[in-house]
Amino acid sequence: MESTELFTGEWISGIRFEPLVALLMRWEPWFLQHGVNLKRHRAVWEKKRHIAIHDVFLKNWPTVPADLRHALLDIVDMSTAEGHNMLTELAPEHGWELGKAGLSGWSCQDLAARAYVERHDLFELGRASLVVRETQNWIEFFDPDQGDLAERITDAANAKLIEAVRRHWQSRHRGRYIKVEVITVDGAPTFLIAHADLLRSQTNIRELDSVREIVRFHPELVDLVRYHQETGRLSVHTRWPVDAKGYRRLFGEVFWGDVGRYQVRPVYSGDPLMQQGAAVLHHAAEALFIIRVKEVELFQPSNPRHWLHLRGSNGGNILDNDLRQAKQMGLIGVKSLKLGFRFAGEHREIPVALKEFNQIRMPYTLGHTDAIFRFLMSKGFMKLPKAQRTQEAA
Repeated sequence: MESTELFTGEWISGIRFEPLVALLMRWEPWFLQHGVNLKRHRAVWEKKRHIAIHDVFLKNWPTVPADLRHALLDIVDMSTAEGHNMLTELAPEHGWELGKAGLSGWSCQDLAARAYVERHDLFELGRASLVVRETQNWIEFFDPDQGDLAERITDAANAKLIEAVRRHWQSRHRGRYIKVEVITVDGAPTFLIAHADLLRSQTNIRELDSVREIVRFHPELVDLVRYHQETGRLSVHTRWPVDAKGYRRLFGEVFWGDVGRYQVRPVYSGDPLMQQGAAVLHHAAEALFIIRVKEVELFQPSNPRHWLHLRGSNGGNILDNDLRQAKQMGLIGVKSLKLGFRFAGEHREIPVALKEFNQIRMPYTLGHTDAIFRFLMSKGFMKLPKAQRTQEAA
């Protein structure tokens, strides 16, 4: 739900004079229409700007141009410490000279507003990268042919995708609102799909006149779909896992004319752990400092209801002795597995969980994702499907 509370004086006051005016000048006619002159002398205008802008948004919110509302919502999303760090991290890689903007003297709001105006491409990349980095739960489907999805992403295909996604969510009573952005993050085409959730109602108190009212609205949800060309993985993040299947079918139909293009395959496996024990964690890569088995859920293949959840004591490693005892009980099937990766020179540990073997939970930490997947593939925890097509029921 869009709310005027996002644009109170507190948020506006966090932006300096220059980036704020540069941001709003695009909508100068609308502000003039409502009595706010953005070109007034700085000494006069700056003193009253926060009250004036707060009031104009509060009193005239229904008439605020839609693109201005979306711009402000996006800037609010990036006006955080994480957003600031992301923009300063990406700036030198993409040739954006920050100057003082990279220093502590610039607030999170300052930098977000300036990036939106000066380097909108970088702003969108930063916003998408931040969403990907913060997202951990992924359900993965696989294209055995490892077709190049990037070359099929065209304006016509995107328009077809938007309509297909809109029909999908409308059939699930989520409303018509759909917004799709396609950005390449770490070399992978990434789709940010914003859509409405189920209709809700909420009792609010209006700030202007303290009147109690019931507001009906659709909360906004953002789903992510990424394609990794080198492995043929279509990684999908949705609020509810069942919805990932819908994207699997839609992306196959829209881009390949085949709803079964992206297949459910048991790609992740815990077998190497049961076969080799702790020895499988040994590695040659200098960057990987330590790898631990933190949790493992085992079951008896002849009786899946007979299962055991092992967890390392005090967050420590599960030892060979634990696995040996489980094997003696016939618990040799691995249902889920949680590993901990620590890299040289870093104190934090990156958790990676494999579940039901087309699901992975991990933070897509820039700089470490490739190293983690290389380890999983080299040790047999991840195996790509053979390049053969199978017919799948629609």
